[in-house]
Amino acid sequence: MYGMLPPDFVSSDGSEKPQNPGQKYLWECWQDMKRKAAKFAIDSVVINGDLIEGKQHKQKASELTLVAPNDQESAAVFLMRDLRNWIEKNTGREVPFYFIQGTEYHEGRGAEELESVAARVQGVNIKSNFTGRHCKEMLDLDVDGTALNFAHHLGGGSGFTRSGGLDAEALWCQITSSKGQAVPADLIVRSHLHYFMHVEHTNRHAFLCPCWQLQTRFARHRSAYKLMPDIGALIFHVNSEAKRLGLDPIAFTKLLYKLPTPKVNKFEVGKRLGKAA
Repeated sequence: MYGMLPPDFVSSDGSEKPQNPGQKYLWECWQDMKRKAAKFAIDSVVINGDLIEGKQHKQKASELTLVAPNDQESAAVFLMRDLRNWIEKNTGREVPFYFIQGTEYHEGRGAEELESVAARVQGVNIKSNFTGRHCKEMLDLDVDGTALNFAHHLGGGSGFTRSGGLDAEALWCQITSSKGQAVPADLIVRSHLHYFMHVEHTNRHAFLCPCWQLQTRFARHRSAYKLMPDIGALIFHVNSEAKRLGLDPIAFTKLLYKLPTPKVNKFEVGKRLGKAA
């Protein structure tokens, strides 16, 4: 009920599922994102995990608009095809979609639900040693000599600042790649925490992606103010020729949207029941 839902969606039992006000707002943001993204020469799309909500065991499915997993899958397929058709219409060429596994809580063990979505959308079969057929836990992508690394998970910090985990991820990339244990990525992209963040080191960029979900009960229970999500998408511009010249090969455009204005309950002082004697 806090995530995006296509308009006029009909579930597998024939029931119409109208959008609630939050879903209508997300859909409007999604349409605006497509219009803005169409102004760029989009070469590929990476879906970085948690495309569906799943069975929601902890909340007893109390926050689900679509309870049946196959309905969630159908809605996700619609959104992915909608995005692909829009991009290909504006670019005039096929655009590959890469799917990254998210959390088991949402996508099941082995991301079986996401596997089905990726297969139906004809996602790229990522080559790696990780588990998964149509989607993997991590993607290392070589763009003409510039290395991009995508994965869903990133641990959140417990302190006041929120950049520590992303900064550490970039530092560990430096350490492990210097030992030949990992690809020395120029760009690191993570998700999971639902807010935007950018950390820049001397030789790499690290990003946390925004999301397409409003604040959930889980987030409000942890902190009503701290865990506010950022809505939107990121576009990365890769210039490998700049890297060969010793310049920064990574630039980016962030497409972010404000959260809906919260409703406020006004308190009115009651009228006197009668006049004093």
